Amino acid sequence: MDNRLLLISVDGVSYQQWSELLKFLPLASKMLSEASGAILDTRPFVEAQPIWAEILTGTRWYENGCSSYAHPDLSLNKLEVFNETLLSTPVTLVQNLPTTVCINVPLLLPLQRTWIADGSLPILSTASPPELSNLFDNRYKPRPYASLAAALRDGYQSASQLIQVEMERLNAAVRVLVERPWNEAVLRITAFDQLQHIFGPHALLDPNLLVHRNVQELLGALNRFFAEIAKTGCQIACISAFSHSMCRSRFNVNALLRRAAYLSVEKKPAFAANRTHAVSSMSGLALSPVSLGTSDGHLSVSTRAASPVGGNVFLNRARAFTDGTVGDTEVEALMRELKALFEDRLYYYFGGRGSIFTRPQSSSPVTKHALPEFILHVPDVEFFDGSDIILDNQDKPLVCHQDKGFLVIGGMTLGEESITPIEANHVLRKIGFGN
Repeated sequence: MDNRLLLISVDGVSYQQWSELLKFLPLASKMLSEASGAILDTRPFVEAQPIWAEILTGTRWYENGCSSYAHPDLSLNKLEVFNETLLSTPVTLVQNLPTTVCINVPLLLPLQRTWIADGSLPILSTASPPELSNLFDNRYKPRPYASLAAALRDGYQSASQLIQVEMERLNAAVRVLVERPWNEAVLRITAFDQLQHIFGPHALLDPNLLVHRNVQELLGALNRFFAEIAKTGCQIACISAFSHSMCRSRFNVNALLRRAAYLSVEKKPAFAANRTHAVSSMSGLALSPVSLGTSDGHLSVSTRAASPVGGNVFLNRARAFTDGTVGDTEVEALMRELKALFEDRLYYYFGGRGSIFTRPQSSSPVTKHALPEFILHVPDVEFFDGSDIILDNQDKPLVCHQDKGFLVIGGMTLGEESITPIEANHVLRKIGFGN
C-alpha cells in the first residue's frame, strides 16, 4: 500500500444502509475488511454545507461561520451562497495543491486543486484544469435536473439521468486517479441522496421497487471504480455526512415570527422570481447572481428577527446588517423572548423532540459575517427557508435529512461508537489528509 489517501463520500447513506450495500460491493468490502467505523453525529445540522464545513476545517460552526448553504449578506433580505472563501477558519482536511483531487465536494473552489464541480457554487467553471472537461462525453452538468420538483415529475427518467451523471463522474474520477499524479483525494457520490429524495429511504435496498434496477446499475459502476482504485494501492476511507428519514412535517419559523409580531413583510414579488431563477441556476451549470432574495415578500424595517435559511434564526441587528434595527441594548431581552417562544411552540408541535442550539456564551470568535442567534432542530422535520415565508406547513417532501452519518477507515480503530464532524477531521488528518 502506498501513502496516497482517498476519502469516498456517500452522503445520504446511513451506516446500516452502507453495511447492506457492501454486500453488492465485494471489492469495497475487501478493501474495508479491517475497517473501523463510527456513527457521525452532525447535530444540529442535516444540510451538506455546514456539516462539510466542520469536516473540512475541524472547527465548529460558530468558529468557521457556516451554518447553512447560504448566509445573509449585509441584509436579511439578501443571501450569499457559501463557499470556502467565506469560511472564517482555514480548510485543513485537504491542501490547495494540484496533487489534491476534489470531485463533487461542497464549498471547495478549484484554486490550485484538481477539481470537478458539485454544481452548488456561483462560478462558471465546472472542472479545473479545464482539460478535465474532456473526460466527459457531453458537457458536464453536475446535476441532471433543475430542481427536485422537476425530478419528481418523472421519477424514473430522473433516476436514469442522475445515475448516468454519476457514472460519468465515476469514470472521470478513475481517469484522474489512475492517469494523473495525486496524493490525497475526496470523491463525493450524490446519487444515493438524490434517489432517496425521489423514491424514499427504502429506494436503495428494496428489490421490489422499479428503481432497484437503477440502483444495481450504480452499484455495478461503483464495483468497476473500486476495481481500478484497488490497483493504485491507496488507503481508503468512507464517510456519509447525513442520512434520511421519512418527513413527518414542515415547520415555518418565519410564519411563527410573523404571528408573534417579530417579523413583517412588504410584498415584492420580484424577490421571489429572482430567487427562483437563482436556485434553478444552482441546480444546473452555474449561477450568475451571487446573492438571492430571501422571501416571497421583502422583510420590512420593523422586522426584529427572521429565518432566511431553514432553522437559522437571526436578529436584525443594526451592527450586522445595513438595514438592521435591533440595537445592542435590546439584544439580551429579545433573545430571552425568542427562546421562550421557540421552547413553547416546539414543545406544542413536537413534544420533547425539538432542540434549540445557540453558540456558547464563552465563545467570541471573529467570523466574516453574522451568525444565527438560534438554530432550531427537530428530527424528521424540515424547516422552511425565507423564500417560503407565506406558505403553511402542510406541503412536505417525502424524506428529510437526518443528523446521523458515518465514518469508516480501513486499517484503523476509531475507538468510539459516535464521533462529531470535527473529530472526523482530526482522525482523517491523523492518517495523513491535509499533510
